[in-house]
Order: sequence, then C-alpha cells, then structure tokens
Amino acid sequence: MPDAAKRFHPRHALTDDDDSTLSTVRRQRKPAYARWLRRFGAVALLAIVVAGATGWLGVRAGTVRATADGWTLELTYPRVARAGLDVPVSIRVTAPEPLAERPLTLTVDRAFLDLFETQGWNPEPSATTGDGDRVALEFDTAPEGDVFRADYDAYIQPSSQIGIDARVGLEVDDEEIVSVGFTTTLLP
Repeated sequence: MPDAAKRFHPRHALTDDDDSTLSTVRRQRKPAYARWLRRFGAVALLAIVVAGATGWLGVRAGTVRATADGWTLELTYPRVARAGLDVPVSIRVTAPEPLAERPLTLTVDRAFLDLFETQGWNPEPSATTGDGDRVALEFDTAPEGDVFRADYDAYIQPSSQIGIDARVGLEVDDEEIVSVGFTTTLLP
C-alpha cells in the first residue's frame, strides 16, 4: 500500500513516528447497537415532527352528555390541549319543558376554570358564587324555548402544565339535576 494511502486510511495510525502522541491512540469501533439507537432516535424525532405538523399534537375537543329527569346537559370541552391555545368550552342544557325565564345554575370545578385565561362567558352569568372547590354560575334564560347554551371564551394559561379531572353540574331550584365528569389532558 502506498504511504499516502496508508496515511489517510482511518484504521491506520496517522503517523509512523514513535515520538507522536497519536501513535498509542486506537480507533475504537462503535458497537453495532449504537447505529440502531441513532436510527431509532432519528425515526422517533421525525414521528414527533410529523405529528406536530399535521395537527396531532394540537387541540382535541371532546363532548360528554348526561340526561336525568328529562334534562340534558351537554359539555364540549378541551380533551387534549396545549398551553397558550384557544380551546372550546360550551355548555348546552335542554329542558323537558320551556324554560320561561327560569334561572339555571351551572356548577363547575374551580380547578378546571383555573386552567384558563378568559374573556368571559357568553351570555354573562347574572350571579356567581363559590364554595371553595366549586363555582356556581346562575344564568337567566329566555322567555321562550327549551334550550340554553353558554360559551366560555378562553385559552389555556401558559403556566398550566398538567391536566385535570373535573365535573360540571346543572342545578334547578337549588337541586342538582344532572352532572358530567371529564378529563382535560395538557401536552407540553
């Protein structure tokens, strides 16, 4: 083998000089599993990038519904979300008879509301009270119709990092008629 080719071949010493500090340095072969670990890491990173680019790591809405005594409570909520993103929160109540300006009270876990920065409810509650873990929102209803809907204009606070299990309930005449439980998961 010519000296020039030998000098630049990776498996041979860079110099034949015995005074060189490189003469004792051996080139280590990397274990075979190292290549597979790098490949796996590259594929995992690619999968995360593709999932994010296609929206799989964005907001996912969920809907839960419960019925009791002719009353139906339906909640659309953020099932999966990320901090800083707008999320859907909507509560729909269907009554067994026309509401006829009958007040409705929605009870919501305070910890769920603490996840959000908000612009408020639409419509605004006529009264709001709290008892520690729960917030009661009293709404006035229309003179006609048997459906009431309240929307919460909100986004997840940037400081919110973990999700929550929560419950929303419907009270009529100071008695809870129906409630729904749900889970919101927050991704980093």
